[in-house]
Amino acid sequence: MRAETKNLPSRQLLSALEAAELMGMSKRTVERMCATGELPAVKLRKKWLINKNLLYARLGLENEIST
Repeated sequence: MRAETKNLPSRQLLSALEAAELMGMSKRTVERMCATGELPAVKLRKKWLINKNLLYARLGLENEIST
């Protein structure tokens, strides 16, 4: 397992903050990307939820996904 991925969440959905930390950008930027459709996500009340597998694929971490 790569060092930068050893502490990744094991849930299927990530919050905007968790995604932002993985992507190295601000939570607000991730929220904007979700709102514009640049990053596939769903909004539940006021919270954006991002599919972990899709995000990992986008970041090139497909091999780090555990089932």
